[in-house]
Amino acid sequence: MRWMNSEDADRSCEVQVLSKIRLSSTSDHSGICLMSFLASSGGRGRPPCSYGSHFFLGASVVVYLNRAKRLSGKDSLDQRLANLACFGSIGEKNAAMLTEFFILTTIKGRLLSTARRSSTMNPTMNWSALQGSILTGGGRLEELYRAPRFPWQPEELPHHYKVKGNTWKQFETWKSEGRCSDIVAGAWARTIFVGGWNHTDFNTERVFNLQTPSLFIDMRIPKAVDFSQHQSLETMSNEELRLFARRHAFGGYSLVVPDASSSNSPNVCTRHHAIDWNFVGKMRPRPNKWRIEMRADGDVWKEYGFAKDEDGQHVYMERWERLPNGRGPYLALRREAPTGPGQVDGILIVCGGHFACLRDRPEGPRAVAP
Repeated sequence: MRWMNSEDADRSCEVQVLSKIRLSSTSDHSGICLMSFLASSGGRGRPPCSYGSHFFLGASVVVYLNRAKRLSGKDSLDQRLANLACFGSIGEKNAAMLTEFFILTTIKGRLLSTARRSSTMNPTMNWSALQGSILTGGGRLEELYRAPRFPWQPEELPHHYKVKGNTWKQFETWKSEGRCSDIVAGAWARTIFVGGWNHTDFNTERVFNLQTPSLFIDMRIPKAVDFSQHQSLETMSNEELRLFARRHAFGGYSLVVPDASSSNSPNVCTRHHAIDWNFVGKMRPRPNKWRIEMRADGDVWKEYGFAKDEDGQHVYMERWERLPNGRGPYLALRREAPTGPGQVDGILIVCGGHFACLRDRPEGPRAVAP
């Protein structure tokens, strides 16, 4: 039950009584859980201040949550806590002071805990956004990837056939027409990803690309947090679940065609996604299209974003190295198109001594135009 809502210019605070109180604001104090010290409502879902003997307790929550929002930092907390530490026996006349003491102690613990975690939590939480920034050359992809220099067609968009619901038919057509290529077939690991003014590498993430002459699976996982102590999602905290979600996976069909206009990267690949972690009803606005530059021995290649800036520099670059035993034989399997509720898409790929399996989430609303 929501029973108090107050806002100021840059912070908001909301109290909910469900045998506990959660303090929420856009500052570092957000997400503080105040334990069920207000459970004296008996679980009947009414504000504590509606029970006469608990008026001071309920009123103090309103007063001091508003005060807590405006605390400037730990020094203010320490000073106020020192003043409150002298209160005497706990009775109704001291309920307000007890409540404030509890709230401020909780906030102090939250601030210290947040400071301890910031060095590892924040970079990982922003990892997905960093990947997007690199891929778009610092946010310039849509600006650069357009006619007349780099025109594109809607059929090239990675989710075009997924939105239409006919990836099975289209992939089968390409396969029957022989539109397959083994130029980058194999099991690969990405060693560096560069775009704009940022980069990531194998020290901060694990990125694997399993590619057959037709189907592919791509997986990208940040390395900052270890989840090996968990056996299921149920044992993870809310923050750990958010961090666990910072991993990317997508799969589909790779169309490779020659490009006579370039001598260094004579082949261009356009990927069409059938399963995608990042597809939640909105299509990517530009093709997943890139040039291939293969080293002479065939074990290292560079992926260059198709669009270039005003100085002829590619929007991004990825360097891929073949994994040991990462050549053929190859096996690419895809589940039949779902025909009923509960059925989902799936892809299984084997490249030499490596395999990857991708299973889609239950299908939600389809996207419309990009």
